[in-house]
Amino acid sequence: MTASFRCENFPVDLDAAVGFYTAVLGFDLRIDRRSSGQPYVALVRGTIYLGAVKSSASVDPLSRRPRPASNSSW
Repeated sequence: MTASFRCENFPVDLDAAVGFYTAVLGFDLRIDRRSSGQPYVALVRGTIYLGAVKSSASVDPLSRRPRPASNSSW
């Protein structure tokens, strides 16, 4: 049995995401609807399938990081 993985992500810059996944990670672009009213791309590499929908809002990257541990409880 062959394992597969599918993931959807929501980048603000869909062109940059496609560039990264194709040029850096070696994915193939299978569906390209970047110019449609609902921008979407599908990429594949082996049994890894990635879908990407353009996000409508930017998120502060620092808000995604866990808070540093505090030594005050020691």
